[in-house]
Amino acid sequence: MVVKTELEKLGLHYIDVKIGEADIIEKILPEQLEQLDVALRKSGLHLMDNKKSILVEKIKNAIIELVHYSEEQIKVNLSDFLSEILGYDYTYLFQDDVLEEWNWDYWEKTYIEFLPGLTVEEANSTLQYNAETDTTQFSAVFIPTQRLKELKISLEAGYHLSLSERFTATFGLEFGASLFYRELRMEEKWIKRFKLDTLTTDEYDYEYRFDLLHFAPSKKGTRIYLAPSAGLNYYLDQNFDLELDIIYTQYLSHSQIGWLEDLLGVPKDSEKWFPVDSKFLIRFGLIFKY
Repeated sequence: MVVKTELEKLGLHYIDVKIGEADIIEKILPEQLEQLDVALRKSGLHLMDNKKSILVEKIKNAIIELVHYSEEQIKVNLSDFLSEILGYDYTYLFQDDVLEEWNWDYWEKTYIEFLPGLTVEEANSTLQYNAETDTTQFSAVFIPTQRLKELKISLEAGYHLSLSERFTATFGLEFGASLFYRELRMEEKWIKRFKLDTLTTDEYDYEYRFDLLHFAPSKKGTRIYLAPSAGLNYYLDQNFDLELDIIYTQYLSHSQIGWLEDLLGVPKDSEKWFPVDSKFLIRFGLIFKY
């Protein structure tokens, strides 16, 4: 693979290289990035440093893998597949600097005192660590992952409009409360390299890999929401219909419905710890009638 070859030429070590993404152990210097970009462009590739562009590229590559390279029969819808591949729910991809936002003293309690040269600012921005002695080398990659669970209690009003013998338009409005539970965990992937064989010229000839997992204090609360929807049903036969729905969910802020949140006893910091302002869902399915 071109990317692996060019990384090795620059003396960079990688954990994994896949379509559109490479997980590098070391902190890459600006001149190395420039050399890598020049080398990749010769092969028709290029580096991406814009977060929005990177996200779009990840989604595109996930779809390509789903359509062209998966040998298994597709048994999940596209939104579920993208969530599994990218490692987080794409309804809140706009969030940056999760460790700072969470206010979790992760580095102070774990590594700042024990890892020479590591600062909170550098750790939050790079999520990497490298250190070298005369006989060993340590390196680590830190992977923060969030999970958001929702239990919705709601009332929904709907209207069906017959357009023809087979087509029916549907309109709905859902009003309810979302009880959420938000988790943050930090996965650590460590590599320790040794010089064991004194007869070899290699700097390090043995490596030991180990993983660790830490959990931050969880956050929970309640959000009030409105979800208008519109859809189209197609009658196949007496047992089956095809359904296409478009659902927009808007979570209402405290400034809009503070009186209702106070009445229901909604925790004051619910809005702060819920990372989603709105959701837009397109759903296509087969309805079985019995």
